Amino acid sequence: MKITIPYHLVADAGDSGFVELLTVPAGMKLTILKTQIYFPIGTYGELRLALYYGESKIAPYTNYWSGDGCMFTDEMESTWSGGDVIKLYYNNTNTTETRDAFLLITAELE
Repeated sequence: MKITIPYHLVADAGDSGFVELLTVPAGMKLTILKTQIYFPIGTYGELRLALYYGESKIAPYTNYWSGDGCMFTDEMESTWSGGDVIKLYYNNTNTTETRDAFLLITAELE
């Protein structure tokens, strides 16, 4: 079945780290098909995002997603097994202002 995983990230000034978005249910397989990210106006490219599998970055292929008043759609086929954790890395490079972004992952859960 096709599922969506929405997330609103709010990153405090100068903050970085990982957020666990979903643990794949035991005995199931999840394939990420598309990731959409919206950076509101006023983000100024200062918030950097990436998807991680364990310690490995899986998307985007190079660098990070960042922007200002724009939306990215990244199509992919990344498969995860039961117990795997989908993590979002974030880094707010602005040391005085909070930055946020909206994420929507579309996936197939079998």
